[in-house]
Amino acid sequence: MNLLKPPPPRNRAAEPDERPPALGDPSMEIAHVLYMDVVGYSRLRMNQQAAAQIELQNLVNASPEVQQAKVERKFICRPAGDGMALLFFRDLVSPVRTALQIHEEMHRNAAAIQARVGTSLKLRMGIHSGTVLIVADLNDQSDAAGDGINIAQRVMDCGDADHILVSGKVAESLLTVDPWQRYLRDLGLCRVKHGTMVHLYLLHGRLGGAYYGNVGIPERVRAEQQALDQESARFRGTIFERQPKLKAQLVAWAVLALIVGGIGAAWRSVPAFQHAVRDTYARLTKHSAPAKPPVHEAGNHGDHRRTATATGERETRRAARAETSGAPTSRVLVPDLMGKGMDEASGILEGSGFHLVKHTSSGYN
Repeated sequence: MNLLKPPPPRNRAAEPDERPPALGDPSMEIAHVLYMDVVGYSRLRMNQQAAAQIELQNLVNASPEVQQAKVERKFICRPAGDGMALLFFRDLVSPVRTALQIHEEMHRNAAAIQARVGTSLKLRMGIHSGTVLIVADLNDQSDAAGDGINIAQRVMDCGDADHILVSGKVAESLLTVDPWQRYLRDLGLCRVKHGTMVHLYLLHGRLGGAYYGNVGIPERVRAEQQALDQESARFRGTIFERQPKLKAQLVAWAVLALIVGGIGAAWRSVPAFQHAVRDTYARLTKHSAPAKPPVHEAGNHGDHRRTATATGERETRRAARAETSGAPTSRVLVPDLMGKGMDEASGILEGSGFHLVKHTSSGYN
């Protein structure tokens, strides 16, 4: 055989296509999901982890509900590291029955499983019903992704060993059917990943034999509820709760402040408004102010003749106005003081009935 002879050319047209098959468009379905994993899986040795995965697969395949769903081709198993997600497309109760069947099988063969794994096998489970997208993987097999699987995992994460937790969406339907309403216990709201709140129910039931499922409240649920209570306590006993009328009063003061602020803005921005207010105020004060009688004063060191002359002029003007208006007038005769001294003029005025008020100036004694 000539080893140096090159091999004949390959007929690539006759060979099968090595390209991966094209994936079709994903379809949206409603899946009833049972998500479970092995408790303490990361603490096991490598050979124990492999043995635990084999035992979990055997428990799933032994479930009559899973076997029937496979026959009807309404079932997808999606491995997830230390656990798996079982998706049913036939019945809402299918994941619930499967969870109880796996627990029953696991307890029946607990000694044999412990011998093969090297430790006891503990599972925690979460059940939810939601929307998923069905796609084809690289092996041309069906796979799924979506909120239905994600929320089922969040529900499972809240549990401890042997817990079977059910989301509020699934529990709403189960509570209307006997006997599931007797097997469910309301745990309330729990905060999960990304701050999402889920309503949880605890399942402790049976399919004709013993009861399965942990009846204790999960530690995470207890811790999250305490944290939520502490957060809500910060808003309790506030000043508004202690004084119910304070909120209404603050609103009234805020409205009044807005009104005053609006008036002030109008006052500053509209000059005509300012003039109107000022004119109105002036008219009101002019009519309301009482008239003050004039006070005639004369000092000891003042000019009596100037005072008398000014008084006479005012009286003359008043008389002229009275004559013009037609009102009766009163005349006051002032004595002639021309050429009289101060003392003499004062005596004449006092003798004529005038009352003189004397002022002392700081410049004179």
